[in-house]
Amino acid sequence: YYVDKTRFVRALEKVRFAFFVRPRRFGKTLWLTMLNAYYNRAVADEFETVFAGTDIGANPTANRSRYVDYGRTLLGVGVGVPRLAQQWTKTLRWTRIASFIF
Repeated sequence: YYVDKTRFVRALEKVRFAFFVRPRRFGKTLWLTMLNAYYNRAVADEFETVFAGTDIGANPTANRSRYVDYGRTLLGVGVGVPRLAQQWTKTLRWTRIASFIF
């Protein structure tokens, strides 16, 4: 069965940093996928379909479909921070974002 956890989006928007510490198989990926669908501007036209019948679908926040998803994963974290920074810089080179981050 499905447990509607979209009501926690409002609480998440009130904190500056979020750190999700949960054991394996506790829905971290599903939660982040849901957040991506909620905040991603690219799928804004599907909002009503995806979130129909949910708490956040009935009462969306002002940040709904507001952001562009960059689509990065943390699969490279095991390579170490310097290597990860190098990968991010290389990926972001086409934008001016890299100069602000690193």
